[in-house]
Amino acid sequence: MKPYSWIKLSTNFFEDPKILRLKSYPESEFLFTFWIKLVLLSIRRADGLLMIDENIPYSLDDFKEMFPRQSDNTIKMALSVFEKLNMIVVQTTEYGETILGVSDFVGFVDVEGLEETRIGNRERQAKFRERQKLALAKASKKDNKTSETTDIEGDKNNALLTDGCGVTNGDLAVSNEKVTRQNRIDKIREEEKEKREENTSAPNDSKNESGSTHDTSREKTPPIDFDFSTGEFSNITEKYLQIWTKAYPAVDILMELRRMAAWLIANPKNRKSNYVRFITNWLTRAQDRPPPKYPGSSGHRMTFAEIKRKRTSDAIDRVVTEMNSEPQEDFHGTISI
Repeated sequence: MKPYSWIKLSTNFFEDPKILRLKSYPESEFLFTFWIKLVLLSIRRADGLLMIDENIPYSLDDFKEMFPRQSDNTIKMALSVFEKLNMIVVQTTEYGETILGVSDFVGFVDVEGLEETRIGNRERQAKFRERQKLALAKASKKDNKTSETTDIEGDKNNALLTDGCGVTNGDLAVSNEKVTRQNRIDKIREEEKEKREENTSAPNDSKNESGSTHDTSREKTPPIDFDFSTGEFSNITEKYLQIWTKAYPAVDILMELRRMAAWLIANPKNRKSNYVRFITNWLTRAQDRPPPKYPGSSGHRMTFAEIKRKRTSDAIDRVVTEMNSEPQEDFHGTISI
């Protein structure tokens, strides 16, 4: 089989059972990207192996260069997951080098069918070009006949329309062109005049009864409210979220809003007249809570982003540890492309 420079992504990519399994692991979005990258690298060769050239296989350092933001443990976890799901095959040469190869094109169109697709595309293109040539030839013949007929009729009309003053169709066309140009000039002048009048009257329209130029057309932002029937806040705009995120960097704003909603539902008698003040006081208390304690932490107040990265890193370490502890099967299979 020849190497390929492209491959079709299936419309059912995210419904594939193995792709759905990838969602259950940490850094699932990176796993999707990494898998697509491996497939694209493998179809460059006829044997489907992940090789830089004929003698140098891709290594962990090479993958680290492709994804500099990912840690070594994350890349090791991804390769272990792919091998566990039989998406890749790991082979060891007699010199102790590890060679990876894609064994199952999960989420992609069958590569074996690409050659048939190429042949079909070439045949369809050839038929389309042939039909295009025939259509152009017919159109060219029709245009030639129409042009000849138009020239004959034009000469007859010029002869009939010539009067004692020598006025012809050519003279009428020049006259019509001048009238049309003058109409366009008049229209442009009228549009400019209307724009000047609008600009002149705009400041007066924005004045209120007291004579000030305050813009009264701007609508006020509706106040934040809480619907006890649905258990959700309303009128929380993106501007509010940005302000709270900057003011309380150690707080998961959306999580705290859900906690507030749960508290309000549990305490329906404590309705608030000013929910902005209620939310601000709640977030201030959440910001002042003692930070979560992690082994080896320096005790400083961790931001929400740092907490999330720490939890993700711990989850990846657990997956790698579990996979390394599983008994490895002695599997030596061939790679089918």
